[in-house]
Amino acid sequence: MKKDTILIRFSGIFLLFMSIIIILNACNTYSLQRESHKANIEKTLRHISAYLENLIRIEGREFLCMQDFIVNNASALKVPSSFAGDFRQEKEIFDTAFARSYPGRIFEKDVPFDALPFEMKLLFAEYMFRKWLAIFETAKEKFEIKYAYYLVPSKDPLHMYWVIDFRRGESRHHGPQFINICADVFEPTDEHPKMWEAWNTGKAPKGYDIYDNEYGKTYAYFTPLILEGEKRGVIGIEIDTAEIESAIFYSALLQILYMSMVTILCICALLYIINRTYLTKIENLQKFVNLYATSKDRTIAERIDAAVTGCDEISLLAKSISAMIHEISTNTATLKETLAEFYAERKRANALHDLAQKDALTGIKNKLAYDIACEGLARDIKAGKACFAIAVVDLNYLKRTNDTYGHERGNSLIKKVCALLCATFAHYPVFRIGGDEFAVIMKNTDAEQADALIAQFADAMRESASDTSLEPWERVSAAIGGALFNPAVDTDPESVFKRADKAMYDMKQWMKSEQAA
Repeated sequence: MKKDTILIRFSGIFLLFMSIIIILNACNTYSLQRESHKANIEKTLRHISAYLENLIRIEGREFLCMQDFIVNNASALKVPSSFAGDFRQEKEIFDTAFARSYPGRIFEKDVPFDALPFEMKLLFAEYMFRKWLAIFETAKEKFEIKYAYYLVPSKDPLHMYWVIDFRRGESRHHGPQFINICADVFEPTDEHPKMWEAWNTGKAPKGYDIYDNEYGKTYAYFTPLILEGEKRGVIGIEIDTAEIESAIFYSALLQILYMSMVTILCICALLYIINRTYLTKIENLQKFVNLYATSKDRTIAERIDAAVTGCDEISLLAKSISAMIHEISTNTATLKETLAEFYAERKRANALHDLAQKDALTGIKNKLAYDIACEGLARDIKAGKACFAIAVVDLNYLKRTNDTYGHERGNSLIKKVCALLCATFAHYPVFRIGGDEFAVIMKNTDAEQADALIAQFADAMRESASDTSLEPWERVSAAIGGALFNPAVDTDPESVFKRADKAMYDMKQWMKSEQAA
Protein backbone atom coordinates (compact mmCIF):
# COMPACT_ATOMS: atom_id res chain seq x y z
CA MET A 1 0.00 0.00 0.00
CA LYS A 2 2.83 2.38 0.93
CA LYS A 3 4.70 1.36 -2.22
CA ASP A 4 1.68 2.18 -4.40
CA THR A 5 1.22 5.54 -2.65
CA ILE A 6 4.83 6.59 -3.37
CA LEU A 7 4.47 5.51 -7.03
CA ILE A 8 1.28 7.59 -7.40
CA ARG A 9 3.02 10.60 -5.89
CA PHE A 10 5.97 10.20 -8.23
CA SER A 11 3.56 9.88 -11.17
CA GLY A 12 1.74 13.08 -10.15
CA ILE A 13 4.99 15.03 -9.77
CA PHE A 14 6.34 13.82 -13.12
CA LEU A 15 3.03 14.58 -14.83
CA LEU A 16 3.11 18.14 -13.45
CA PHE A 17 6.70 18.69 -14.53
CA MET A 18 5.98 17.18 -17.93
CA SER A 19 3.04 19.55 -18.48
CA ILE A 20 5.13 22.58 -17.48
CA ILE A 21 8.02 21.52 -19.72
CA ILE A 22 5.75 20.90 -22.70
CA ILE A 23 4.03 24.29 -22.30
CA LEU A 24 7.32 26.17 -21.88
CA ASN A 25 8.90 24.25 -24.74
CA ALA A 26 5.88 24.97 -26.95
CA CYS A 27 6.09 28.72 -26.25
CA ASN A 28 9.85 28.80 -26.70
CA THR A 29 9.79 26.71 -29.88
CA TYR A 30 7.06 28.81 -31.45
CA SER A 31 8.88 32.04 -30.50
CA LEU A 32 12.19 30.79 -31.91
CA GLN A 33 10.50 29.59 -35.08
CA ARG A 34 8.86 32.98 -35.59
CA GLU A 35 12.09 34.90 -35.05
CA SER A 36 14.01 32.53 -37.31
CA HIS A 37 11.39 32.74 -40.07
CA LYS A 38 11.21 36.53 -39.79
CA ALA A 39 15.00 36.82 -40.13
CA ASN A 40 15.00 34.44 -43.11
CA ILE A 41 12.09 36.26 -44.74
CA GLU A 42 13.79 39.64 -44.43
CA LYS A 43 17.03 38.18 -45.78
CA THR A 44 15.19 36.60 -48.71
CA LEU A 45 13.26 39.78 -49.51
CA ARG A 46 16.48 41.81 -49.28
CA HIS A 47 18.15 39.49 -51.82
CA ILE A 48 15.19 39.69 -54.20
CA SER A 49 15.13 43.51 -53.94
CA ALA A 50 18.89 43.62 -54.58
CA TYR A 51 18.40 41.37 -57.62
CA LEU A 52 15.81 43.73 -59.17
CA GLU A 53 17.83 46.80 -58.15
CA ASN A 54 20.94 45.44 -59.90
CA LEU A 55 18.94 44.74 -63.07
CA ILE A 56 17.68 48.33 -63.07
CA ARG A 57 21.18 49.68 -62.43
CA ILE A 58 22.46 47.79 -65.46
CA GLU A 59 19.73 49.42 -67.57
CA GLY A 60 20.57 52.78 -65.96
CA ARG A 61 19.73 55.80 -68.05
CA GLU A 62 17.25 54.04 -70.32
CA PHE A 63 15.21 52.97 -67.29
CA LEU A 64 15.09 56.57 -66.06
CA CYS A 65 13.96 57.76 -69.50
CA MET A 66 11.10 55.28 -69.38
CA GLN A 67 10.19 56.25 -65.83
CA ASP A 68 10.10 60.01 -66.54
CA PHE A 69 8.02 59.54 -69.67
CA ILE A 70 5.51 57.21 -68.00
CA VAL A 71 5.08 59.51 -65.00
CA ASN A 72 4.26 62.44 -67.28
CA ASN A 73 2.44 60.62 -70.09
CA ALA A 74 0.94 57.48 -68.57
CA SER A 75 -2.38 57.92 -70.35
CA ALA A 76 -0.65 57.77 -73.74
CA LEU A 77 0.52 54.17 -73.18
CA LYS A 78 -1.90 51.44 -74.23
CA VAL A 79 -0.69 48.04 -73.06
CA PRO A 80 -3.41 45.34 -73.30
CA SER A 81 -4.31 43.46 -70.14
CA SER A 82 -3.68 40.27 -72.10
CA PHE A 83 0.04 41.12 -72.45
CA ALA A 84 1.85 37.78 -72.05
CA GLY A 85 5.37 39.05 -71.35
CA ASP A 86 6.86 39.13 -74.87
CA PHE A 87 8.29 42.58 -75.67
CA ARG A 88 10.49 41.70 -78.64
CA GLN A 89 8.06 43.00 -81.24
CA GLU A 90 7.84 46.42 -79.54
CA LYS A 91 11.64 46.55 -79.31
CA GLU A 92 11.95 45.82 -83.04
CA ILE A 93 9.38 48.51 -83.82
CA PHE A 94 11.33 51.11 -81.83
CA ASP A 95 14.72 50.02 -83.24
CA THR A 96 13.34 50.16 -86.79
CA ALA A 97 11.81 53.59 -86.28
CA PHE A 98 15.00 54.94 -84.71
CA ALA A 99 17.22 53.50 -87.44
CA ARG A 100 14.93 55.01 -90.09
CA SER A 101 14.95 58.45 -88.47
CA TYR A 102 18.60 58.45 -87.37
CA PRO A 103 20.58 56.19 -89.71
CA GLY A 104 24.00 55.22 -88.44
CA ARG A 105 23.46 56.84 -85.04
CA ILE A 106 23.26 55.23 -81.64
CA PHE A 107 20.44 55.81 -79.20
CA GLU A 108 21.46 57.80 -76.09
CA LYS A 109 25.06 57.99 -77.28
CA ASP A 110 24.45 60.07 -80.41
CA VAL A 111 20.78 60.90 -79.95
CA PRO A 112 19.56 61.45 -76.38
CA PHE A 113 16.08 60.41 -75.38
CA ASP A 114 14.98 64.01 -74.84
CA ALA A 115 15.78 64.81 -78.48
CA LEU A 116 13.35 62.19 -79.81
CA PRO A 117 9.90 63.21 -81.07
CA PHE A 118 6.97 62.32 -78.86
CA GLU A 119 5.82 59.40 -81.03
CA MET A 120 9.24 57.76 -80.84
CA LYS A 121 9.45 58.38 -77.09
CA LEU A 122 6.10 56.62 -76.79
CA LEU A 123 7.40 53.61 -78.76
CA PHE A 124 10.43 53.43 -76.48
CA ALA A 125 8.34 53.76 -73.30
CA GLU A 126 5.90 51.02 -74.40
CA TYR A 127 8.77 48.66 -75.20
CA MET A 128 10.57 49.37 -71.90
CA PHE A 129 7.39 49.14 -69.82
CA ARG A 130 6.54 45.72 -71.30
CA LYS A 131 10.10 44.59 -70.70
CA TRP A 132 10.19 45.61 -67.04
CA LEU A 133 6.69 44.37 -66.36
CA ALA A 134 7.85 41.00 -67.72
CA ILE A 135 10.99 41.13 -65.53
CA PHE A 136 8.98 41.85 -62.37
CA GLU A 137 6.47 39.12 -63.21
CA THR A 138 9.28 36.65 -63.90
CA ALA A 139 10.87 37.53 -60.55
CA LYS A 140 7.53 36.84 -58.87
CA GLU A 141 7.39 33.34 -60.35
CA LYS A 142 11.10 32.66 -59.89
CA PHE A 143 11.25 33.61 -56.22
CA GLU A 144 7.67 32.54 -55.35
CA ILE A 145 6.67 35.90 -53.87
CA LYS A 146 3.23 37.48 -53.65
CA TYR A 147 3.88 40.87 -55.29
CA ALA A 148 6.75 42.89 -56.76
CA TYR A 149 6.34 46.51 -57.84
CA TYR A 150 8.11 49.82 -58.39
CA LEU A 151 6.83 53.10 -56.94
CA VAL A 152 7.72 56.75 -57.61
CA PRO A 153 6.54 59.59 -55.33
CA SER A 154 3.80 61.71 -56.85
CA LYS A 155 3.68 65.50 -56.86
CA ASP A 156 0.95 65.27 -54.22
CA PRO A 157 2.11 64.67 -50.63
CA LEU A 158 1.88 61.04 -49.45
CA HIS A 159 0.98 59.85 -52.97
CA MET A 160 2.84 57.23 -54.98
CA TYR A 161 2.82 56.46 -58.70
CA TRP A 162 2.60 52.70 -59.24
CA VAL A 163 4.91 52.71 -62.27
CA ILE A 164 5.38 48.93 -62.45
CA ASP A 165 2.69 46.79 -60.83
CA PHE A 166 2.15 43.23 -62.04
CA ARG A 167 -1.24 43.05 -60.35
CA ARG A 168 -2.32 44.75 -63.58
CA GLY A 169 -5.13 47.00 -62.53
CA GLU A 170 -7.33 47.48 -65.60
CA SER A 171 -8.73 50.58 -67.26
CA ARG A 172 -11.04 50.85 -70.28
CA HIS A 173 -10.51 52.99 -73.33
CA HIS A 174 -13.51 52.76 -75.66
CA GLY A 175 -13.99 49.03 -75.15
CA PRO A 176 -10.67 47.14 -74.92
CA GLN A 177 -9.09 46.52 -71.54
CA PHE A 178 -5.65 47.99 -70.89
CA ILE A 179 -3.25 47.88 -67.96
CA ASN A 180 -3.78 50.82 -65.62
CA ILE A 181 -0.27 52.28 -65.83
CA CYS A 182 1.17 54.65 -63.23
CA ALA A 183 -1.86 54.81 -60.94
CA ASP A 184 -1.64 57.71 -58.47
CA VAL A 185 -2.47 56.22 -55.03
CA PHE A 186 -2.67 57.84 -51.60
CA GLU A 187 -0.29 55.98 -49.28
CA PRO A 188 -0.52 57.35 -45.70
CA THR A 189 2.60 57.17 -43.55
CA ASP A 190 0.93 55.33 -40.68
CA GLU A 191 -0.04 52.46 -43.02
CA HIS A 192 3.26 52.35 -44.94
CA PRO A 193 6.01 53.48 -42.50
CA LYS A 194 8.79 51.33 -43.96
CA MET A 195 7.97 52.36 -47.54
CA TRP A 196 8.25 56.07 -46.70
CA GLU A 197 11.32 55.43 -44.54
CA ALA A 198 13.03 53.81 -47.54
CA TRP A 199 12.21 56.84 -49.70
CA ASN A 200 12.95 59.56 -47.15
CA THR A 201 16.26 58.12 -45.93
CA GLY A 202 17.46 56.63 -49.21
CA LYS A 203 18.34 53.44 -47.33
CA ALA A 204 16.63 50.05 -47.03
CA PRO A 205 15.02 49.97 -43.57
CA LYS A 206 15.18 47.04 -41.20
CA GLY A 207 11.94 45.09 -40.99
CA TYR A 208 8.90 45.37 -43.21
CA ASP A 209 5.35 46.67 -43.41
CA ILE A 210 2.52 44.23 -42.64
CA TYR A 211 -0.58 44.57 -44.80
CA ASP A 212 -4.00 42.99 -44.31
CA ASN A 213 -6.28 44.24 -47.10
CA GLU A 214 -8.23 43.11 -50.13
CA TYR A 215 -5.03 41.75 -51.67
CA GLY A 216 -4.36 39.48 -48.68
CA LYS A 217 -2.15 39.55 -45.60
CA THR A 218 1.47 40.14 -46.60
CA TYR A 219 4.89 41.27 -45.39
CA ALA A 220 6.24 44.10 -47.58
CA TYR A 221 9.95 44.94 -47.83
CA PHE A 222 11.15 48.14 -49.51
CA THR A 223 14.43 49.22 -51.08
CA PRO A 224 15.14 52.72 -52.47
CA LEU A 225 16.45 52.90 -56.03
CA ILE A 226 19.49 55.19 -56.26
CA LEU A 227 20.63 56.03 -59.80
CA GLU A 228 23.12 58.71 -60.83
CA GLY A 229 23.43 59.69 -57.17
CA GLU A 230 19.76 60.52 -56.74
CA LYS A 231 16.71 58.79 -55.31
CA ARG A 232 14.51 57.63 -58.18
CA GLY A 233 11.89 55.38 -56.64
CA VAL A 234 11.16 52.47 -54.31
CA ILE A 235 11.18 48.74 -55.09
CA GLY A 236 8.54 46.80 -53.14
CA ILE A 237 8.52 43.04 -52.51
CA GLU A 238 5.65 41.29 -50.70
CA ILE A 239 5.35 37.73 -49.44
CA ASP A 240 2.21 35.93 -48.25
CA THR A 241 2.06 35.70 -44.44
CA ALA A 242 -0.55 32.93 -44.44
CA GLU A 243 1.94 30.42 -45.83
CA ILE A 244 4.62 31.65 -43.43
CA GLU A 245 2.41 31.43 -40.36
CA SER A 246 1.22 27.98 -41.44
CA ALA A 247 4.80 26.78 -41.91
CA ILE A 248 5.81 28.16 -38.50
CA PHE A 249 2.79 26.58 -36.79
CA TYR A 250 3.21 23.11 -38.27
CA SER A 251 6.98 23.13 -37.76
CA ALA A 252 6.56 24.11 -34.11
CA LEU A 253 3.69 21.62 -33.66
CA LEU A 254 5.75 18.73 -35.01
CA GLN A 255 8.62 19.58 -32.69
CA ILE A 256 6.26 19.86 -29.71
CA LEU A 257 4.59 16.53 -30.50
CA TYR A 258 7.96 14.87 -30.93
CA MET A 259 9.24 16.27 -27.63
CA SER A 260 5.97 15.30 -25.88
CA MET A 261 6.16 11.72 -27.11
CA VAL A 262 9.81 11.44 -26.08
CA THR A 263 9.04 12.98 -22.68
CA ILE A 264 6.09 10.64 -22.04
CA LEU A 265 8.12 7.58 -23.00
CA CYS A 266 10.99 8.67 -20.79
CA ILE A 267 8.69 9.28 -17.83
CA CYS A 268 7.00 5.91 -18.27
CA ALA A 269 10.37 4.21 -18.43
CA LEU A 270 11.60 6.16 -15.40
CA LEU A 271 8.49 5.21 -13.35
CA TYR A 272 8.99 1.58 -14.32
CA ILE A 273 12.63 1.70 -13.19
CA ILE A 274 11.70 3.44 -9.91
CA ASN A 275 8.95 0.93 -9.26
CA ARG A 276 11.02 -2.08 -10.25
CA THR A 277 14.30 -1.08 -8.66
CA TYR A 278 14.21 1.75 -6.17
CA LEU A 279 10.87 1.15 -4.45
CA THR A 280 11.69 -2.55 -4.02
CA LYS A 281 15.02 -1.64 -2.48
CA ILE A 282 13.30 0.87 -0.21
CA GLU A 283 10.84 -1.84 0.91
CA ASN A 284 13.65 -4.26 1.62
CA LEU A 285 15.57 -1.52 3.39
CA GLN A 286 12.51 -0.88 5.59
CA LYS A 287 12.44 -4.55 6.57
CA PHE A 288 16.10 -4.39 7.52
CA VAL A 289 15.52 -1.25 9.56
CA ASN A 290 12.57 -2.82 11.39
CA LEU A 291 14.62 -5.93 11.99
CA TYR A 292 17.47 -3.88 13.37
CA ALA A 293 15.04 -1.91 15.56
CA THR A 294 13.83 -5.14 17.13
CA SER A 295 17.08 -7.11 17.19
CA LYS A 296 19.79 -4.48 17.42
CA ASP A 297 22.03 -6.80 15.42
CA ARG A 298 25.14 -4.89 14.07
CA THR A 299 25.49 -7.32 11.16
CA ILE A 300 22.25 -5.92 9.71
CA ALA A 301 24.17 -2.78 8.64
CA GLU A 302 26.40 -4.91 6.41
CA ARG A 303 23.36 -6.62 4.93
CA ILE A 304 21.87 -3.14 4.18
CA ASP A 305 25.06 -2.06 2.42
CA ALA A 306 25.07 -5.28 0.40
CA ALA A 307 21.42 -4.83 -0.57
CA VAL A 308 21.61 -1.18 -1.68
CA THR A 309 24.88 -1.35 -3.61
CA GLY A 310 24.57 -0.89 -7.38
CA CYS A 311 24.99 1.58 -10.25
CA ASP A 312 21.43 2.35 -11.27
CA GLU A 313 21.88 6.13 -11.25
CA ILE A 314 25.10 5.83 -13.22
CA SER A 315 23.36 3.61 -15.79
CA LEU A 316 20.59 6.16 -16.11
CA LEU A 317 23.14 8.95 -16.52
CA ALA A 318 24.97 6.92 -19.17
CA LYS A 319 21.70 6.50 -21.08
CA SER A 320 21.03 10.25 -20.85
CA ILE A 321 24.52 11.04 -22.10
CA SER A 322 24.02 8.57 -24.97
CA ALA A 323 20.75 10.29 -25.88
CA MET A 324 22.44 13.70 -25.70
CA ILE A 325 25.32 12.57 -27.95
CA HIS A 326 22.78 11.19 -30.45
CA GLU A 327 20.97 14.51 -30.53
CA ILE A 328 24.24 16.47 -30.93
CA SER A 329 25.33 14.15 -33.78
CA THR A 330 22.00 14.66 -35.51
CA ASN A 331 22.29 18.44 -35.20
CA THR A 332 25.93 18.34 -36.43
CA ALA A 333 24.95 16.36 -39.53
CA THR A 334 22.17 18.84 -40.25
CA LEU A 335 24.60 21.75 -39.83
CA LYS A 336 27.08 20.16 -42.28
CA GLU A 337 24.34 19.72 -44.88
CA THR A 338 23.29 23.35 -44.43
CA LEU A 339 26.89 24.56 -44.82
CA ALA A 340 27.33 22.42 -47.95
CA GLU A 341 24.18 23.94 -49.47
CA PHE A 342 25.39 27.43 -48.52
CA TYR A 343 28.80 26.97 -50.18
CA ALA A 344 27.19 25.44 -53.27
CA GLU A 345 24.81 28.40 -53.52
CA ARG A 346 27.67 30.86 -53.09
CA LYS A 347 29.61 29.04 -55.82
CA ARG A 348 26.61 29.31 -58.16
CA ALA A 349 26.26 33.00 -57.30
CA ASN A 350 29.95 33.60 -58.08
CA ALA A 351 29.56 31.77 -61.40
CA LEU A 352 26.55 33.94 -62.30
CA HIS A 353 28.51 37.06 -61.29
CA ASP A 354 31.39 36.08 -63.60
CA LEU A 355 28.98 35.24 -66.41
CA ALA A 356 27.26 38.63 -66.04
CA GLN A 357 30.61 40.37 -66.74
CA LYS A 358 31.45 38.32 -69.84
CA ASP A 359 30.67 39.31 -73.44
CA ALA A 360 28.78 36.44 -75.10
CA LEU A 361 30.25 36.92 -78.61
CA THR A 362 33.96 37.51 -77.91
CA GLY A 363 34.41 35.98 -74.49
CA ILE A 364 36.13 39.11 -73.12
CA LYS A 365 34.81 41.39 -70.39
CA ASN A 366 31.67 43.42 -71.13
CA LYS A 367 30.36 46.91 -70.32
CA LEU A 368 29.32 45.91 -66.80
CA ALA A 369 32.86 44.68 -66.08
CA TYR A 370 34.23 47.96 -67.49
CA ASP A 371 31.99 50.01 -65.21
CA ILE A 372 33.13 47.97 -62.20
CA ALA A 373 36.78 48.48 -63.21
CA CYS A 374 36.15 52.24 -63.50
CA GLU A 375 34.75 52.24 -59.96
CA GLY A 376 38.07 50.83 -58.79
CA LEU A 377 39.94 53.51 -60.76
CA ALA A 378 37.74 56.17 -59.17
CA ARG A 379 38.71 54.87 -55.73
CA ASP A 380 42.39 55.01 -56.72
CA ILE A 381 41.93 58.61 -57.87
CA LYS A 382 40.27 59.53 -54.59
CA ALA A 383 43.12 57.85 -52.66
CA GLY A 384 45.70 59.73 -54.74
CA LYS A 385 47.38 56.61 -56.14
CA ALA A 386 45.92 56.47 -59.65
CA CYS A 387 48.24 55.66 -62.56
CA PHE A 388 46.50 54.40 -65.67
CA ALA A 389 45.70 55.02 -69.31
CA ILE A 390 42.60 54.19 -71.34
CA ALA A 391 42.52 53.23 -75.00
CA VAL A 392 39.30 53.37 -77.02
CA VAL A 393 38.90 51.37 -80.23
CA ASP A 394 36.06 51.68 -82.75
CA LEU A 395 35.68 49.15 -85.57
CA ASN A 396 35.25 50.62 -89.06
CA TYR A 397 32.82 49.45 -91.73
CA LEU A 398 30.96 46.97 -89.49
CA LYS A 399 27.56 48.02 -90.83
CA ARG A 400 28.79 47.78 -94.41
CA THR A 401 30.11 44.27 -93.74
CA ASN A 402 26.83 43.23 -92.12
CA ASP A 403 24.78 44.65 -94.98
CA THR A 404 27.03 43.27 -97.74
CA TYR A 405 28.20 39.93 -96.39
CA GLY A 406 25.82 39.19 -93.54
CA HIS A 407 25.97 39.43 -89.76
CA GLU A 408 28.01 36.25 -89.48
CA ARG A 409 30.85 37.95 -91.37
CA GLY A 410 30.36 41.02 -89.20
CA ASN A 411 30.66 38.90 -86.06
CA SER A 412 33.86 37.37 -87.44
CA LEU A 413 35.19 40.89 -87.96
CA ILE A 414 34.39 41.77 -84.34
CA LYS A 415 36.10 38.60 -83.11
CA LYS A 416 39.18 39.30 -85.22
CA VAL A 417 39.65 42.87 -83.98
CA CYS A 418 39.10 41.53 -80.46
CA ALA A 419 41.84 38.92 -80.99
CA LEU A 420 44.24 41.60 -82.29
CA LEU A 421 43.44 43.79 -79.29
CA CYS A 422 44.04 40.97 -76.82
CA ALA A 423 47.31 40.07 -78.54
CA THR A 424 48.56 43.67 -78.53
CA PHE A 425 47.41 44.51 -75.00
CA ALA A 426 48.21 41.07 -73.62
CA HIS A 427 48.89 42.30 -70.09
CA TYR A 428 45.83 44.51 -69.75
CA PRO A 429 42.07 43.85 -69.59
CA VAL A 430 40.13 44.40 -72.83
CA PHE A 431 36.42 45.28 -72.67
CA ARG A 432 33.69 45.26 -75.30
CA ILE A 433 31.62 48.28 -74.28
CA GLY A 434 29.42 48.52 -77.37
CA GLY A 435 28.54 46.72 -80.59
CA ASP A 436 31.73 47.80 -82.37
CA GLU A 437 33.48 49.68 -79.57
CA PHE A 438 36.19 48.38 -77.25
CA ALA A 439 38.18 49.81 -74.37
CA VAL A 440 41.48 48.89 -72.73
CA ILE A 441 42.51 49.91 -69.20
CA MET A 442 46.30 50.07 -68.78
CA LYS A 443 47.07 50.36 -65.07
CA ASN A 444 50.54 51.37 -63.87
CA THR A 445 51.38 52.49 -67.41
CA ASP A 446 53.25 55.63 -68.47
CA ALA A 447 52.70 57.65 -71.64
CA GLU A 448 55.58 56.01 -73.51
CA GLN A 449 54.27 52.49 -72.91
CA ALA A 450 50.70 53.42 -73.79
CA ASP A 451 51.73 55.25 -76.98
CA ALA A 452 53.88 52.28 -78.07
CA LEU A 453 51.04 49.79 -77.64
CA ILE A 454 48.54 52.08 -79.38
CA ALA A 455 50.96 52.57 -82.28
CA GLN A 456 51.53 48.80 -82.45
CA PHE A 457 47.80 48.18 -82.73
CA ALA A 458 47.39 50.93 -85.34
CA ASP A 459 50.17 49.30 -87.40
CA ALA A 460 48.37 45.95 -87.13
CA MET A 461 45.19 47.61 -88.37
CA ARG A 462 46.94 49.20 -91.36
CA GLU A 463 48.59 45.87 -92.21
CA SER A 464 45.30 43.99 -92.04
CA ALA A 465 43.33 46.62 -93.98
CA SER A 466 45.91 46.64 -96.81
CA ASP A 467 46.35 42.84 -97.01
CA THR A 468 44.91 42.00 -100.45
CA SER A 469 45.32 38.27 -99.79
CA LEU A 470 42.43 38.46 -97.34
CA GLU A 471 38.77 38.48 -98.21
CA PRO A 472 37.07 41.89 -97.86
CA TRP A 473 35.30 40.82 -94.67
CA GLU A 474 38.63 39.63 -93.19
CA ARG A 475 40.38 42.97 -93.54
CA VAL A 476 40.09 44.58 -90.14
CA SER A 477 40.06 48.35 -89.94
CA ALA A 478 39.65 50.21 -86.70
CA ALA A 479 40.47 53.58 -85.17
CA ILE A 480 42.20 53.82 -81.80
CA GLY A 481 42.81 56.64 -79.40
CA GLY A 482 44.30 56.78 -75.93
CA ALA A 483 44.70 59.10 -72.99
CA LEU A 484 46.83 58.98 -69.82
CA PHE A 485 45.34 59.98 -66.47
CA ASN A 486 46.41 63.51 -65.60
CA PRO A 487 45.50 64.62 -62.06
CA ALA A 488 45.65 68.24 -63.21
CA VAL A 489 42.73 67.83 -65.63
CA ASP A 490 41.02 64.52 -64.76
CA THR A 491 38.73 64.03 -61.77
CA ASP A 492 37.35 60.62 -62.73
CA PRO A 493 37.88 57.77 -65.25
CA GLU A 494 35.10 59.15 -67.46
CA SER A 495 37.23 62.27 -68.13
CA VAL A 496 40.14 60.09 -69.30
CA PHE A 497 37.75 58.02 -71.42
CA LYS A 498 36.37 61.12 -73.13
CA ARG A 499 39.85 62.32 -74.07
CA ALA A 500 40.70 58.85 -75.40
CA ASP A 501 37.40 58.75 -77.30
CA LYS A 502 38.19 62.18 -78.81
CA ALA A 503 41.60 60.94 -79.94
CA MET A 504 39.96 57.87 -81.48
CA TYR A 505 37.40 60.02 -83.26
CA ASP A 506 40.15 62.28 -84.66
CA MET A 507 41.96 59.22 -85.97
CA LYS A 508 38.74 57.90 -87.53
CA GLN A 509 38.24 61.25 -89.33
CA TRP A 510 41.85 61.16 -90.53
CA MET A 511 41.38 57.61 -91.83
CA LYS A 512 38.27 58.68 -93.71
CA SER A 513 40.11 61.62 -95.28
CA GLU A 514 43.00 59.36 -96.27
CA GLN A 515 40.61 56.91 -97.89
CA ALA A 516 38.85 59.74 -99.74
CA ALA A 517 42.19 61.06 -101.03
